[in-house]
This record gives sequence, C-alpha cells and structure tokens, in this order.
Amino acid sequence: MNNLKTLKGVAVLCIALLTSCNQNKGIKAEEVSVLDNIKIERIRVYNGNKDSTSLSSYIIKEFDSLGTETKSTYYNADDSVMMQFNNEYTNGNKTKINWINKTNKLVRYVTMEYDGNGKIIKSESYKPSGDFIEGYMHKWKDNNKIEEKGPITDSVFKPNSIYTYNQYDEFTSLVEYDENDSLYGTFTWKYIKLNPDKEWTERQMYFNDTLVRIEKRYLTYQ
Repeated sequence: MNNLKTLKGVAVLCIALLTSCNQNKGIKAEEVSVLDNIKIERIRVYNGNKDSTSLSSYIIKEFDSLGTETKSTYYNADDSVMMQFNNEYTNGNKTKINWINKTNKLVRYVTMEYDGNGKIIKSESYKPSGDFIEGYMHKWKDNNKIEEKGPITDSVFKPNSIYTYNQYDEFTSLVEYDENDSLYGTFTWKYIKLNPDKEWTERQMYFNDTLVRIEKRYLTYQ
C-alpha cells in the first residue's frame, strides 16, 4: 500500500468528519450520566500489523454542564497542540465550528444548516475575514443511515464523500472520490469494545482493507 496516499487520506478524513452527522450527535442526560470529557487516543498501525503501533495523536473533547460538546482539542503525541475546534449551537444543533490553530489564532470557521429532523443539509467554510472558501450539500438516504456529501451546485449533485452509520449513529464506512470522480479510497471502522451504555471504547480504522489506526476512547462523567 502507498503510505503517502494513506497519510493523505487520513488527513482528508479528519477534515471530513468535522461536519458529519456523527459530530452533531449528543448523549442524552436522562440515558446516562452527563459527560465531562472524552479522550480519544489515535494509534498508528504500521503495514497493517496491529502489533506494530505507536501513539500518533489524541483528542480531548470537553462538555458543558448539560453534556453538550463545547470544544475538541487535537494534540500531538508529545502533548503539543495541533488544532482546537470550538462549537456554537442554535436550537440544539451545532451551527458553527471555529478552527483555532496552535498559536490560539482563528484560521477558519465552518457554518452548518439542518433540516427539521436535525440532519445537516449544508456546510460552508470561511476565512476569518468572512471570505467564502468552500461549501457542501448533505443528502440522506436509507432512513438516515447513508449521508452523501458533495460541493454545492445548481446542476446535478455529485457526492465526493459517502458515509454510512450503524444503529448508534457511529461511522461504519466512508467512501471518498477525487476531483475527477474516480474512487480515491474507502475507510471502514470495526467496533471492538463497547461500554454498558453501548458507547464505543475501542475501534479499528481501515483504509482500503488495510488496518491503519486503532482508536481508544475514555469517557469521564461529571
């Protein structure tokens, strides 16, 4: 497998997941204790061998007193900050994500719009000045278990990302296409461990059927 292509794919994936359905999902306070934070360790797997790994980075997600995710901070393995994403909400939906770099400077923000069922239908990225960067449409199929994402257009909609979700609204696959509409690659997730509340605590990520990452999730409650 081409390692450079895989690394590029993982970078694309990190951006794509920020505006996916799953990022708007919250855990209801009446179902479990209210979350305080979540730590996700992202472990790189070399050559598909799960016995050959190293910690590449980790994420800390923080929640307010109601259990709403307020921000996510991405760290390198040496604990230095890569990027921070601060969330803003309207009527319970995440409607803006501010991208803050390692020097605490706003470098981009993303706005999202939703339908009456709380499903994202449009996302747009802007520079701090307000200049438009890019925009996407999000369309839903198969009882909201398939999400198609593609550039905003007045002509025929062509998705360049197709997500599928399981019964817990977690990712099971992401198919990516390049600018020429050719298949770039497929990411898939296998959920290895769940806690008693059916929240995943360990999963594996594959790129084109090769294991590339193991993620371990630690949930801390208020």
